[in-house]
Amino acid sequence: YLGAWDEVAPAGTTRPAKWALARSWALVRALAIVGLLGLALTDPQPRWLAGEVRTTLIVLDAGAHMRATDEVPSRFEKARMLAEAAVSASVRSGEVMVAQLDADVTPLSGWERQAAPLQAGVRASAVSSVGTRFAALAAFAREQLRGKPSPQLIVATDGAFESAEAAP
Repeated sequence: YLGAWDEVAPAGTTRPAKWALARSWALVRALAIVGLLGLALTDPQPRWLAGEVRTTLIVLDAGAHMRATDEVPSRFEKARMLAEAAVSASVRSGEVMVAQLDADVTPLSGWERQAAPLQAGVRASAVSSVGTRFAALAAFAREQLRGKPSPQLIVATDGAFESAEAAP
């Protein structure tokens, strides 16, 4: 019986076939790992995984009242830190714009999805010598956020705006 088997499939030929199959599976696994690592390096962000896309306008109050030093650091520096934190949190969910508010609104960045230019915009903000005019913010926010997906407005301020009666 064993002699007949040796004639059909010699002992040396069954092992190499088994090892060839094992080597091909190892190659397939290695290629799959390399492919998945390559995909991960592209930083894919599918919509179903990222959640809802939001459009965020972050406005930093730069009116003269923000010069007050009753807080440490100043009111303006505290608002700047809050704006930087808001940029870090908001940039993951969609487009973000940073602006500065005093008598008028001054954009400090365009609509961005990267944190670096937005943080640079926050750092470029400076306190003004004029008061804060909230009506300017309302008009700017309506214009910028109209038609955007899930618009959100974040204002880093101490809340000292002009009264509604004083607005033109």
